[in-house]
Amino acid sequence: MGPLRLLSDRAKELSITLTDQQLSLFSAYLKDLKRWNRVHNLTAIRDDEGIVLKHFIDSLSYLKAIPLRKGLRIIDIGTGAGFPGLPIRIVRPEILLTLIDSSMKKILFLRHICRALGLEDIEIVQERFENLEGDFGNSFDILITRALSKVKDVLRYGAPLLKKGGLIVISKGPALETEVRSAEKDMLEAGARIRDIIDITLPGSNLKRKIIVFEKNYT
Repeated sequence: MGPLRLLSDRAKELSITLTDQQLSLFSAYLKDLKRWNRVHNLTAIRDDEGIVLKHFIDSLSYLKAIPLRKGLRIIDIGTGAGFPGLPIRIVRPEILLTLIDSSMKKILFLRHICRALGLEDIEIVQERFENLEGDFGNSFDILITRALSKVKDVLRYGAPLLKKGGLIVISKGPALETEVRSAEKDMLEAGARIRDIIDITLPGSNLKRKIIVFEKNYT
């Protein structure tokens, strides 16, 4: 099965129907990611199937937790080669997306791929997570991340970036729930609560994910 057929079929299992135009964008994304990866080592996942399932489909699984509307401002922290933010933006072009990473080689790739795919109005910033509040405090509706930051750090540095009622959406393996339970003090200090926990097995694999949604300033 080719990568585009695989992507289309697995996306349908997430209740997402990809258009021909969207599949064309994902195809170009896949090709350029593999080409840049040979030189810049952007991701340890290098084969078509792995990129489709562990990057594209894993990113699209976040849509289970994101209440999308036009003009929604989303910030993707530690986005790397664009995950999960860019696949979400391809499928939901109405969102306003900001991509954050501290690595210049990844920032250069993000600038390239956004130009190559014709994805406009995406803000790309090279900065460390903990330094963002000054420029981006109370700016976003949703924060998403697949980075390996601890939950307590995501709450500490992420909550100040959100508007009141904003959401933090984190996806990790099954151990995430245990990590969250140990972060109760951090939730209190961030003015956040757990809004939802979603269990997902990525289509076409045995990879299990827990998506946890925090809500800021819920009182």
